[in-house]
Amino acid sequence: MLSRSSFRPVAAETDWREDAACRGLDVTWFYPDPDDTLAVVRVQTFCATCPVRRDCARYAIEHNEEYGVWGGSTEQERAAFRRALSA
Repeated sequence: MLSRSSFRPVAAETDWREDAACRGLDVTWFYPDPDDTLAVVRVQTFCATCPVRRDCARYAIEHNEEYGVWGGSTEQERAAFRRALSA
């Protein structure tokens, strides 16, 4: 039987990263110049195949990630979503 002192809950917010399609890749690729439409679309296309893209996008919104593409969502898309939530 587990005692309270020996119980260690798993950090649910990081579990999704283990299954991310981008795991182990150079993270700089996910921070394209927002004005480079082709680069942004390439990253979004890659993210579209990821099994945890919704978790990734949710993480970025909940943690106010201002830069980069997270779960296929751009900086501008996340900012608009946060504004809509606060309205």
